[in-house]
Amino acid sequence: MSREHISELLFTAQGDLLISAEPLLESGIENQIIDSFKSFVCICSSKHMLSTLSQLSLHHFYSSRHALYQPGMGASVIYHDSELFKDELYYTGRRIVGYRSDSLNGLMSMIERTSLIALMPLKLALFYKNHRKYDIKFIQPPPETGFEVSSGLCILE
Repeated sequence: MSREHISELLFTAQGDLLISAEPLLESGIENQIIDSFKSFVCICSSKHMLSTLSQLSLHHFYSSRHALYQPGMGASVIYHDSELFKDELYYTGRRIVGYRSDSLNGLMSMIERTSLIALMPLKLALFYKNHRKYDIKFIQPPPETGFEVSSGLCILE
């Protein structure tokens, strides 16, 4: 997709967020530098019963309903359940998906207003909390998790 087309989508509100390896330098478009997506965190509403925890257990992780970002309903998710854990010993099933969206803003709104949780890159979560002012809390994922995300992540919603 060309940079001109991306700019047009942003200016006409057909897209409201671009995650890219390079900033889009145009007047009227706000840029926020997020240098990596290596650290992940679980997020939830500040009113969620788990929001006081510093770290989720595997039980909390599997028993909670998850909000899942999926860019296009026909596309695959950014990471699969089987890729979440370092050792297959800990992989016992699937997360309960309570909400699936191709919009990060929609996903964040649902998390803020419901009892859903989501696994998200820390720097992206910090952007939504600090710059977009979402009322969310961060919880460390279970220590058994460990996964990699491709460095070519590019999201336009």
